[in-house]
Amino acid sequence: MTRETFPYRDDPWRPVMIWHSPDWRPDGTENLPPLRHEHEELLAQCRSAVSRREQAYPALIERGAIDRDEARRDLLAWRLLADEWHWIVTGQGAAPGHHTLADRIAAVETALVRLEADLARRRDDALLYQRHLLMALAWHLGDGTAAPAIHAYARHHQSRPARPEPVEGPEPAEGPELKDSAEKRSPA
Repeated sequence: MTRETFPYRDDPWRPVMIWHSPDWRPDGTENLPPLRHEHEELLAQCRSAVSRREQAYPALIERGAIDRDEARRDLLAWRLLADEWHWIVTGQGAAPGHHTLADRIAAVETALVRLEADLARRRDDALLYQRHLLMALAWHLGDGTAAPAIHAYARHHQSRPARPEPVEGPEPAEGPELKDSAEKRSPA
């Protein structure tokens, strides 16, 4: 092989890939949050964040650990996130306005900072899983310079009929309305 065949062979500025990690992809998607498409899990994360804050914030405000206005803003942002993900998952309700995006981004960033502090004290699978969910929420929200990508995704799917609320519990077929319909169909 001649130098003309490989003109960049001796170029010192040409990037050389020495090692690829197992999850390396040429399009850069290896750095995307792995749980970004687990929409029901993201909805559950938002709802549990709201309930945790509703239970914890009154005591934290009394102790002076958190400012009342800061707690109110954070709780409102998480309620908006829960409403947004309810809209995305079920198609019911409405998306929060773009004017609340900065507060929602700040709420997720605050939650990530708090979670990293918890992870520094103790590492367990539940906290690591929660971190991945928060990273996915942050990814969906974007950086605040444009409308979140998830809104375009959800608007694209709004023409479809509303999906039922995700069922929690071990076996969703045990609901009373499903039992009644099964009894009506069974020849007895």
